[in-house]
Amino acid sequence: MKLEKRDSAAPTPDRMPETAPPAGNTPLSGEALPDTKQPVAGEAPVAGEAPIVGQQPVAGAGSPEGKPSPAGKKPVIVYIMILFIAAFLLMALSFAMHQRSNTEALGELQTSVSALREVQATQDKNILLQEELGDAQKELDALTEELAKATEAATQTQLCNQALLALHALQQQYSASDFDACRQTLQTMDDAKLPDSLPKDAAKGVTPPHQRYEQLREAVMNH
Repeated sequence: MKLEKRDSAAPTPDRMPETAPPAGNTPLSGEALPDTKQPVAGEAPVAGEAPIVGQQPVAGAGSPEGKPSPAGKKPVIVYIMILFIAAFLLMALSFAMHQRSNTEALGELQTSVSALREVQATQDKNILLQEELGDAQKELDALTEELAKATEAATQTQLCNQALLALHALQQQYSASDFDACRQTLQTMDDAKLPDSLPKDAAKGVTPPHQRYEQLREAVMNH
């Protein structure tokens, strides 16, 4: 029974089984298998190697020039814009700080100038007051000198009057022949130095008082 089954299953020369021709995927004996390695994402195919059917080329990897895609340029542009904005903000901040510093320095300078002007005005006022004080002092000195001269003249006039009155009394006493009173009057006049105050000049034809005093003195002493 087993032999019959083997015989019926074995093919005969007249009846060969129909076989499908090789589709290229079944390797023949002794034939090398093709490399079916799947390419890595982003890896470009090897030069001279045909791309595998159904494989999509990686963006930017298969271009012969090797230029990045526009999507890869955007981060660089954004980064440059951020740097530009940051530099602009730093420049604006520096300018504002510099302007503030200049404003403060200008304010301090204006304050110093105002203070110097006030000091200068005060100095000018003091100089003017000193000049006025000097003029007033000169006027005071002149008035003091005039007062001294007037006082001296008044004193001389008073002494002259006293001397003339004493001379008149001496002459009256001499006319009355009261020689004792004459000697007493002469002593009083000498003690007060009145003879020096007697005028030495007189009108024409009139004996000067000082000369008259000398005549009476000599007459009294010789009597």
